[in-house]
Amino acid sequence: MIDEDFLRIAMQAAQEAIEDGDMPFGACVITECGFVLSAAHNRVNTRMRVNTRMDPTAHAEVLAIREAGRKLRSPDLQGCVLYATCEPCAMCFSACVWF
Repeated sequence: MIDEDFLRIAMQAAQEAIEDGDMPFGACVITECGFVLSAAHNRVNTRMRVNTRMDPTAHAEVLAIREAGRKLRSPDLQGCVLYATCEPCAMCFSACVWF
């Protein structure tokens, strides 16, 4: 797979956000080998079954990073790449720096 393929995965996640009534942002985390660890979309404003806690930090990038860490059973995502459908906000940018 190439960069465009990974960006398409993030864009598909963004489409899911629209369908769930949230802002159209998506992200995915990929390993050095090209394995997709996670894909997520914004769930801040989702009023459906997906987000019952109404979490203001539930941005696509943060959710994708959280899931990738769970799958690797480690907070260290060194060597992984995050693809996002837009430039991350300050919170998400900071999360990216820390992973």
